[in-house]
Amino acid sequence: MKHLFLLTIAAIIAVPAQVQAAGKTLKVINRRDEFPIMFVYITPGGTSDWGSDQLGGEVIGAGESYSWNITWDTCYVDVKAKTFTGLSVERRNLNVCGGAEWTVYDEKPSQQRRASYEATPQQQNKSLQLVNKREAFPIWKVYITSAGELDWGQDQLGDKTLGAGQSQTWTIPWDGCYVDVRAVTFTGIAVERRNLNVCGGTVWTVFDTNPKN
Repeated sequence: MKHLFLLTIAAIIAVPAQVQAAGKTLKVINRRDEFPIMFVYITPGGTSDWGSDQLGGEVIGAGESYSWNITWDTCYVDVKAKTFTGLSVERRNLNVCGGAEWTVYDEKPSQQRRASYEATPQQQNKSLQLVNKREAFPIWKVYITSAGELDWGQDQLGDKTLGAGQSQTWTIPWDGCYVDVRAVTFTGIAVERRNLNVCGGTVWTVFDTNPKN
């Protein structure tokens, strides 16, 4: 099944807002070429139930955005966006304290956008740095693929592990700016990031699923 590149405690709901409150806000930006975002689900990080759609009949068209005040007592949320065709993408453990933005792109960038990426000097530096900010358990497997690939391929850490506070950087050799990346601990816990733009270099930081206060 194709995915976009793009997460409630049942009694707690994120409230749409025009005015930012208490510095905890989430802004979802739709950078897809077509098809609006029809549904957005927001929950405290690690909640198993997505709860109700937070757009409430609104849609986020191409180039548009929508913002919410986050009202519960945590900095970390999970967010999920879906189009009317049923394609979905998720972002886990997003830190909204101080305000956060999440941009949703198409799975396959259009020819026009790919051409504009290729015309920029940033593409000369295509690198991904993975930083482990977990409090325990090292990352022992990392998979990196071109965005949209069905097969994760081989582990890119080899015999190495990334302990707490450690990082590793990879140069991305293939054409295109977008990659999918997956990190796995030895306990089997996995986190993924889809459609990550590595042109110009980027950093992906992995936190604990349920950070301590």
